[in-house]
Amino acid sequence: MNDPIVLPAMDKAQAASWHAIMALYAKLPENWALVGGQLVHLHCAERGAYPTRPTTDADAVVNIRADPLMLTRFTAALVDLGFTADTSGEGHQHRWRRGLAQVDVLIPEGIGERAASRHGIGGAPTVSSPGTASRHCVDFVVLASLVAARDFRTSPLSLKDKLRLKRMIGHCQADSAAMGVDEADAHLDRLSLALDR
Repeated sequence: MNDPIVLPAMDKAQAASWHAIMALYAKLPENWALVGGQLVHLHCAERGAYPTRPTTDADAVVNIRADPLMLTRFTAALVDLGFTADTSGEGHQHRWRRGLAQVDVLIPEGIGERAASRHGIGGAPTVSSPGTASRHCVDFVVLASLVAARDFRTSPLSLKDKLRLKRMIGHCQADSAAMGVDEADAHLDRLSLALDR
């Protein structure tokens, strides 16, 4: 197990946003990723460096490819935690606030018009963010290294789940960042073989 990462002192707004992200993770630990300024802040802290101009909001991208209802689930978790959405002039609800805490909810770009029009719990869509689809592909390749070791004969997956996983394998194979993960080809090939059993 890795040593815990010690985050530097933060102002109240940034700390409130981090507490919100940790509470979200406790409620909903999968199919979303931290991106943006707080992810940079985390990477810096992991290496003992500290950003000179930290941001106070947290950005999260939800993986609606893996779970088409993830935007609804994620925003429902925010509501459960006491957050309310700001609605932009274009009718998007991507900024969620609770006191000083702010979480911006994003979807990957390039997911198609139908998927991009999905609504969160507040009845409105959110905005897309460039590069976030790649982040999910990298996470998926790392996960594939663990999942492929599982014997699906003793605990079979539904056909729907198998098709979803196969679709994600294809997305990852087309993503250069995902294929940069150590042994990405081998992990994805093993997962594909496990799904075919």
